[in-house]
Amino acid sequence: MALYGQNDYGRIRLEAAELNGQVRERFGLSGAIATLNGQWFLSRRINSSFGVARVPGHAKVRIYVDNQLAARTNQDGYALLPRLHPYMRNHVTLEPLDLPLDTEIGQLKLQPVPAWRSGVLIDIPVRRVAAATFNLMLDDGKPIPAGASVDLLNDQSAAAESFGVGHEGLVYLSGLGTENAVRAYWPGGECIAKIHFQPEAGSVPYLGQYPCQRTHTREVSR
Repeated sequence: MALYGQNDYGRIRLEAAELNGQVRERFGLSGAIATLNGQWFLSRRINSSFGVARVPGHAKVRIYVDNQLAARTNQDGYALLPRLHPYMRNHVTLEPLDLPLDTEIGQLKLQPVPAWRSGVLIDIPVRRVAAATFNLMLDDGKPIPAGASVDLLNDQSAAAESFGVGHEGLVYLSGLGTENAVRAYWPGGECIAKIHFQPEAGSVPYLGQYPCQRTHTREVSR
């Protein structure tokens, strides 16, 4: 008689046999202990290479290797990936839906190349952002045109990002402070708005409608 069992941490085998009135039992246990970057993991036996994915501050995030679910991050944001291919690019991704709405992923897909029977730390760049949505309305009550661009004037760096405007003047904007000045512009027009923002952890709030004061008319390039 034999009994076998396995889970994410190892395999167990129990065997018993009787011959001529004598009973013999055998017990087997197979698994692995891996450590990297101060983290310790129990796993099934690791025959090749492994990786440790790090998503700081985010627990229970699904991690995929070659489009197959491999692990979920623990309470510290780490996940053991016990079956990576050595000396080859392994395609590692995460599930964006497992992250709060107020996060941005710097790089969704990573390609770590571990050595034979070695571990590699895989940092998945995720950061929290102060973001919100709102509608920008002109003095006449009409929304600013769809396709217009919006700049956050709080950030004066040359690399400041511009955001697009959707239907009904809807804008998504990140990098907000408590009090913000934004500039919207489109061929033939420009306006300035003041936006008050109070962050809500884990969400991207809708702030409502804000008036956008026209400044001057831009000439349409020909």
